[in-house]
Amino acid sequence: MTSSHRGRLRALAAGGVLALAAGVLAAAPSSAAPQHLIPGSAPARPAAGPAADSDSEAAPRSDRQYPSVVLPGRATPLARVAAAAPPRHDVDGDGISDMIVMEYDQSTGVYLSSISSWSDYAIYKTDPESSFKDLLPVGDVGGTTKAELLSLSFDGVLTLYEAGLKSTSAPLWSGRGWQKYNRLVATGDVTGDHRPDLLARDHAGDLWLYTGTGSVSNPFNTRVKVGSGWGIYDQIVGASDVDGDGLGDVLTRTLTGELWFHKGSGSATAPLKARVKVGTGWNAYNAIVGAGDYSGDGRPDVLARDTSGRLFLYKGTGTSTAPFAAREQVATGWNVYDMLVVPGDIDGDSKGDVLARLPSGDMYLYTSTGNAGTATFTARVKFGTGWNIYKNMI
Repeated sequence: MTSSHRGRLRALAAGGVLALAAGVLAAAPSSAAPQHLIPGSAPARPAAGPAADSDSEAAPRSDRQYPSVVLPGRATPLARVAAAAPPRHDVDGDGISDMIVMEYDQSTGVYLSSISSWSDYAIYKTDPESSFKDLLPVGDVGGTTKAELLSLSFDGVLTLYEAGLKSTSAPLWSGRGWQKYNRLVATGDVTGDHRPDLLARDHAGDLWLYTGTGSVSNPFNTRVKVGSGWGIYDQIVGASDVDGDGLGDVLTRTLTGELWFHKGSGSATAPLKARVKVGTGWNAYNAIVGAGDYSGDGRPDVLARDTSGRLFLYKGTGTSTAPFAAREQVATGWNVYDMLVVPGDIDGDSKGDVLARLPSGDMYLYTSTGNAGTATFTARVKFGTGWNIYKNMI
């Protein structure tokens, strides 16, 4: 992996991640020329291929150079309280977040926390010449009880895989026509049937719901239009269960800096309740990340950094009318970092952690303490070097 291959890291995360830049998107939504084909109406069933590799050993190392990683010691069982910060994408099943990375040249690798090592990773392709535009964590939408992910190709093919240790499975399902959308959002369960769902926004600003079926051969039901006028938002993010009712919620932001909360309703025909404004002036922040539990109270929180480098914590309240408390400053000097990443729970204590990258490529880990104010995070610990080869991390 050379600097000429400046990579696009996709830290695959089953759960909500809010990553915004002031006035622009930190992670550009998927987009392509619209078509009139209804996605999923005629799924393309690929030929059978290998299952996801579940071997306990990592794939052989190639000569590809990956960034260094130094993981913290894992929390003792007594420190692992109620699972407020589940792992974002636990490929090896050890309860700690793993990472799958992808470069612009389509080469992929995986970092497994169980063996603390990188290895090459294969995403199965029925067409060797096809290219991925996006990788999307979706949770267990197909009912396999294992980590699953979706790939989106440049020509609008959406494909579901099971994620193994060395590779994905062969495609479990594939459907065409998804280039008509400029944003796909994995929301978790917004309909109350305990299956992950998918929201899609088209170029006209209409919002569509694809409910999960629990079947790998046909993972999504026929789409249902659930909203219009969603083109006003520059970011739409599945924010996990913000209000603690067991349903997925959605956060949106307008270009003018208004932040809106859309509560999951549990209905398949109207999955989101009327929006509630939770703040203004959010375009003053150049980085907003969440939603993980950084305060230790079991509720998802949000972190926001302003241009002067001050870091603020918005604690989740567990209520839908006012889902976040007034901001609380927890740090200063964070403007030295060019990227903030929320990987979930890295040290196994059931609280969310934060990774922060310097322009030099040094990556630092801040683990949550559950305390207030400037004691919210421990002193930074170097997590690794060489991370500036990646352009985006989600």
